[in-house]
Amino acid sequence: MSWGATAFYTIAAVTTVASAATTIISNEKAADAAEDAALANKQRADAEARNRELEAAEAIKRQRERDKREKAAIRARLSQSGTLTTSGTPLLILGEVAANQELAIQDAVRSANMQASSLRAEGTMGLWEADTTRAALTNKSIAAGIEGLSTAASGYSSASYNGAFTKVKGA
Repeated sequence: MSWGATAFYTIAAVTTVASAATTIISNEKAADAAEDAALANKQRADAEARNRELEAAEAIKRQRERDKREKAAIRARLSQSGTLTTSGTPLLILGEVAANQELAIQDAVRSANMQASSLRAEGTMGLWEADTTRAALTNKSIAAGIEGLSTAASGYSSASYNGAFTKVKGA
C-alpha cells in the first residue's frame, strides 16, 4: 500500500481516539458544572432556610410581646371593673387567651420549621441529582473510550489486513 493509505488509516485512528478523549473531557466538565451548580443551590437553600428560621424567631418574639401586652390589657380592664383576676372566670378567660396565643405561636413555629426543612431537602436533592449526573456521564465517558479504542483497533486491523503498514518492495 502507498504511504497515502498508511497516512489515511493513521489519521483516522488518531482522530477517533481524539474524539473519544474530547467526549470524555466534555463529560467530566459537564459533571463538574452540575456539581458546582448543585452545591451553589444547596448553599442558597441553606441560607434561605436559615433566614426563614431567623424571620420566624423574630416574628415569634414580637408576637409574644404583643400577647403579653394584650393579656395585661385584659387584666387591667377586668381590674377596673372590680373583678377579682386571681381566681374564677377571669382566670379561666386569661388562661384561654394565653392558650390560644401560644397555639398560634406553635403553629407559626411548625410552619417555619417545615419550610426550612423543605428548603434544605431541596438543596440535598440537588446534590443527589448532581451525583447521579456524574455517574451517568462517567458511564458515557467509559463507553466513548471503549468505542474510540475499538474503532481505532478495527481501523488498524483493517489497514494491516490491506497491507497499509507493510513495506512495498522498491519503495
